[in-house]
Amino acid sequence: MTVSAAAAGSAMQVSLLSPRVQKLAEFVGKKGLPKFRLRQVMHHIYQNKTKEFLLMGELPKKLRYDLTQHFEGSFMSLKVVRESEADYAQKVLFETHDGIRIEAVSLDFHTHRSLCISSQAGCAFNCSFCATGKIGLKRQLTVDEITDQVLYFQQQGQNIDTISFMGMGEPLANPRVFDALRVLQERELFGVSGRRLNVSTIGIIPGIKKLTEEQPQVNLAFSLHSPFTEERNHLLPTNRIYPFQEVLPLLDERIAKTGRRIWIAYLLLKGKNDTKEHARALVHLIRERRGATRHLYHVNLLPYNTARSVEGEFARLENDAVANFEQILRQNGISCSYRNSFGSSIDAACGQLYAEYERRAEESRLFGMRRTSASLNAKPREEEVREATAGVPSGDTHTHTH
Repeated sequence: MTVSAAAAGSAMQVSLLSPRVQKLAEFVGKKGLPKFRLRQVMHHIYQNKTKEFLLMGELPKKLRYDLTQHFEGSFMSLKVVRESEADYAQKVLFETHDGIRIEAVSLDFHTHRSLCISSQAGCAFNCSFCATGKIGLKRQLTVDEITDQVLYFQQQGQNIDTISFMGMGEPLANPRVFDALRVLQERELFGVSGRRLNVSTIGIIPGIKKLTEEQPQVNLAFSLHSPFTEERNHLLPTNRIYPFQEVLPLLDERIAKTGRRIWIAYLLLKGKNDTKEHARALVHLIRERRGATRHLYHVNLLPYNTARSVEGEFARLENDAVANFEQILRQNGISCSYRNSFGSSIDAACGQLYAEYERRAEESRLFGMRRTSASLNAKPREEEVREATAGVPSGDTHTHTH
């Protein structure tokens, strides 16, 4: 086998991670069509960003109509329900074929354009400050439902520079995210460099291990939000399963292996995690990292955005207080920055995505428990943990219930 043939085979293997490409391949096979027809269709979809089969001019007219009928009108796994624009942000509400709603945001930073895409419909982890967590987990998104968020904006003529898995859901709790990362990087499909892909996690340990093994060039952000255990247990209940003290050594290992920077996301909440003691404890955590690589940690300070269905205990920190917190970090040699947010007026900023799901009268559930303050002390349901750790050898997985 020649090198080019091997490369083509590898590209098709990755392409077949897409349910749409699988369906196309089956269609071509059943119709007895030459294999180059499949490549033509894929080229139209992923390279030319052609929006529908009927516009694929180089295909025979009958084939275009047959494809349209076979895919019931559209090859896209998502349809647009609503679009909103404000503050350099464009938010799109999508609906899947089974009526599940998700959101994605395109951000225009003038110097570049970045997408914030969803990996799950809703989220099971119920971070106390996040609107998505109040929805509960509806279901995992498929590879196409993840990557079609990117494809849609590209079809609109947007030149996307970076893609962040920072929308709805916990990316490392959906095993299909790893397939989506491969699809996005495949040159015959989206052709996005791994260095332009960003994954944010609340600290799913098996997923971090798998990401380091399979995707060393993809950027990783860890949502810390507090350097104190009990407080983080309240803000991010999953800390009881995956304590940040066990996440940080894995980040050290990732830096040592990849030489890539790690972002520590820290949401500043007025009167909660914004004191000098918090700043100094954060400094201490980073100074405890390995001397040769600790400079590759960067603290990304974030403003709080009022989120739907989140109780009113949280407020945004004033600019002067942000500057004081940041000053302590800088004085101690910690790389940091304060990231302003776009799109808060249309619920498009961090922590605000809720896909127009209204909170039900009954309390939604976290790990099979009622989402009350008492549930923060409850043990997680094992099947939720298994889903979050899918694809990782069982010997690498251990669950904390303290």
